[in-house]
Amino acid sequence: MNRLLIAVAIVTACKGSSTSTSTTTDTAKSGSGSGSGSMKSDAGVKAPVEVELLHSTKAKVAVSSVVANNTIFPTDLVDGKLDTAWNSRTGDLKTAWIEFRVPREAHVSKIRLTAGFATFHGKDDYYTMNYRIRSVHVARLGVDGDLGVHPLDPDNRGLQDIAIDGPGGDFKIEITDVVAGTKKNWRELCVSELQVWGTPPPGATPRHEAPEVAIGSLDAAPPPDLDLQLVPLPDFASIADYCKTYLARPAPPFGGCIAIEKGCKEDAVASCGEIAKSKPAGNPVAEALAPLPDGWSSATYFYTTAAHSTVPVCNVAITSGAKTYVLEQYSDDGCGGAQGVGDDGRHRTRHEVQLAGDLLAILATTAGYSSEMSGTETVDEKLLLCGGAPPACAFPVDVGEYVTTYTSSGGVGADGLSVETTGWSLDWKLDGKRLVLSHHDGTLDENTHAQLGAHRIVMP
Repeated sequence: MNRLLIAVAIVTACKGSSTSTSTTTDTAKSGSGSGSGSMKSDAGVKAPVEVELLHSTKAKVAVSSVVANNTIFPTDLVDGKLDTAWNSRTGDLKTAWIEFRVPREAHVSKIRLTAGFATFHGKDDYYTMNYRIRSVHVARLGVDGDLGVHPLDPDNRGLQDIAIDGPGGDFKIEITDVVAGTKKNWRELCVSELQVWGTPPPGATPRHEAPEVAIGSLDAAPPPDLDLQLVPLPDFASIADYCKTYLARPAPPFGGCIAIEKGCKEDAVASCGEIAKSKPAGNPVAEALAPLPDGWSSATYFYTTAAHSTVPVCNVAITSGAKTYVLEQYSDDGCGGAQGVGDDGRHRTRHEVQLAGDLLAILATTAGYSSEMSGTETVDEKLLLCGGAPPACAFPVDVGEYVTTYTSSGGVGADGLSVETTGWSLDWKLDGKRLVLSHHDGTLDENTHAQLGAHRIVMP
């Protein structure tokens, strides 16, 4: 479960909007050709399945500092998205570091991280505008010590691998060399995403939640959450104008496909502009957003696909005045529509739209973690708050998660397939300029439980 986050502002360096488009990375996906999640056999015996340990075990992350901006969070480092980023304190560049803790009984095969802020905001390329990492030093604290200096390619905006192949424990990643960005007054160190791949301790119960993230020490408490800040969306002359910008963005290098990566195809090219509709193998597209806030004349769903992928992503084009404002990476091909989530009385997710004064609240569903190898898939419910003219939106708030596990029994040809769905959900309501969250059902983790209650909504 991600902590309640605020949209990322663009008032200082490394600041990107949560509505920026970039490749989304989830904890079940590996963009390299190294085979994360693959299974090897020796005389017919299956090797343990690799997982992303930060989201699959009891893990914790710490960062050296965070920029003095109340819309930037250290949790952006592990939220599964490349269009957000952890930002260090201004000037904390070669002195910046990241630590993480995974169970000592786990086996860590590799660390994956980006060399910078791997996204765009409209026509602005935050990756080249900000500082990027050229090398890091890795150590396993208190045990093996020095694990060496490892180069990163500052021209590669994707996740890059650092081989570890050792037991779990506490690790420290120190930034040792950087490349300055084109925006000279942006002097923060940015990392969009950190992943740790390996195998969990033998017999460990699977987990599906985000790690705690602290500042200054792995033993420090996570910082408190703040208010919800709405941030203006990037504007264009039309959807076609947006697509020109989107298709001009450099494609990430192709790192190979793995079994759990849906839609991966080396020769697939980026596409943009198809008006969203239900696809034969996709989710039913949600109903149009209505009613709309004052100053909005229309809201249209449209698709983009990234290079090397055939999976469509739903975006929203909002017309206000003579301009088109784009809410990027809104949802999967269902554009937030309700989805089936299995048994245990959890038959359908929610899709709700409510206009309260000048605030538009959208409860949308999107596909989350999915792994055919482990037989699990998740569906997430997220609440998005938008409003104003020009349009602005806050970072989505997690209000539900459903984990469906498929287990087969018997030998080859047996028809025994058990389906179990677990999860949790929150109720929500708008009370003036406050969002009030309450427990609906399921078991909440500590981070989710801490979000219950009222949160102030801050308009731009």
